[in-house]
Amino acid sequence: MKKIYWQVQQANRIGGAEMVSIDLANHLSKEYDVTLISTTEIVGEMPYHIEPTLKVMSMGIPKRVERVDVLTKKYLKHFRLISLLCLYLQVFFHYVIKMPIYKKRLQNLLIKDDATLICSAVDSYMMAPRKGRVFFHFHFDTPTYFRGDNYPVFKFSRKPDKWIFLTKVTMDEVTAKLPKIKDKSYFVHNPVRFERVLDTTYHNNTILFAGRFNTQKNPLLALRVAKELKDRKFPFKLKMFGDPVMKKEMDKYILDNDISDVIELHGPSNNIHDEMLNSDMLLLTSGYEGFCLVMAEANALSRPWVSTFWGDIIDEVFIDGKSGIVIRDNEAKTFADEIIKLLSDKEKLKEAKRQAYEASASLSHEVIIPKWKKILE
Repeated sequence: MKKIYWQVQQANRIGGAEMVSIDLANHLSKEYDVTLISTTEIVGEMPYHIEPTLKVMSMGIPKRVERVDVLTKKYLKHFRLISLLCLYLQVFFHYVIKMPIYKKRLQNLLIKDDATLICSAVDSYMMAPRKGRVFFHFHFDTPTYFRGDNYPVFKFSRKPDKWIFLTKVTMDEVTAKLPKIKDKSYFVHNPVRFERVLDTTYHNNTILFAGRFNTQKNPLLALRVAKELKDRKFPFKLKMFGDPVMKKEMDKYILDNDISDVIELHGPSNNIHDEMLNSDMLLLTSGYEGFCLVMAEANALSRPWVSTFWGDIIDEVFIDGKSGIVIRDNEAKTFADEIIKLLSDKEKLKEAKRQAYEASASLSHEVIIPKWKKILE
C-alpha cells in the first residue's frame, strides 16, 4: 500500500487549508496508508473529524510560533517588546537552528517507507527534505504565490516533484511566469467535505457569514451591508462566525451604527454544517481567496451566496447566477439590492437553493478523489 505523509501547518483550530487537507487525507486513507503531520504541537482535542484509518503525528513546534502574526500585533499594541523579542527568538530557533533536524526527520520517513510527502503550507514547504518524493499543494491564488513573503520560500526551498494547484487559472498564471515547472504542475479543485443535501426550507431571512474576522475576509463590509439592509427596513438576521482578529473594530461599528439587533457575532463554529442548514444564504465579502471552500459548502447544502468578485477563479469554479450572485463593484448598496431580491420572493429563493445544490455536483468527493488518485499513481 502506498505510504503518504500529509503535512499541514497546525491542527489546533479551524483553518481552510487544514480543513481541505484533512478531509482529503481522511478519504484517501481508506485506500492508502496516510499519516497526517501537524507542523506545530497538537494541544488538546483537534477540532476536525479524523477517520480511524488516518494516523496523526506532530513535528512538535510550539503552538505560539505558528501564531506569530497575531501575537506580533498583540505585543506591539501593548508595548510588550520583551515578549516580542522572545517570540522572534523562538521562531528563529525552530525555523533556522532546528530546521536541518526537522528536514532530516522527514527525509528518513520518506526514504524508509518509499513514501510521498504532500506539503500544504509555507512552513511545510520550508521543511521539505532534499531527498525523497515531495508534492507542494498550493492553496492560494497567483498574487499570493508571488507575494514578497512567500516567493523567497518557493525560490529557496527544494523543488517539488509535483505542484498541485487548486484551479486551472492559478496553474496557468504561475506557469506562464515560471515555465520550468509547467511539466510537473497539476490542478485539482477542492472537494466539498459535506454530503450534498437538497433542502429548500425557509429560515426567516437568516444570512450566514463564516470566515476569520480579518482584513482578507473584510467583515466590516458585511456589517456595512447589514446597515444598508436595516436602513431599508428589510427584516433579516446576520449570523457571523469566525476567529475574532478584528472583533474590536466590528463591535465598535455595530455600536456606532446601532445594528446590534440584527447581528450575532460568534467565534469559530465546529458545526458550521448545521448553521448553514439553519440559514437561507451565505454572505461573502473577501478581498481575495485561493478557492473559497465555504462557498462550495454552502452550495452543497442548497444555500446560494452573494459574494464579492475576489478573483478570476470564481468564474472557473462557480456559476454566477446559479451557484450564487457575484457583486463586481463591492458596494454595500449593490449587495443589499441583490439580497433583497433573493430573499423577498420565497419561490425565487427556493429555486435558487435548488440551483445551488445542482451546481455543487462537480465538487463532490466522487468527482475529486479519483483525480487525486491519478496524481498519486
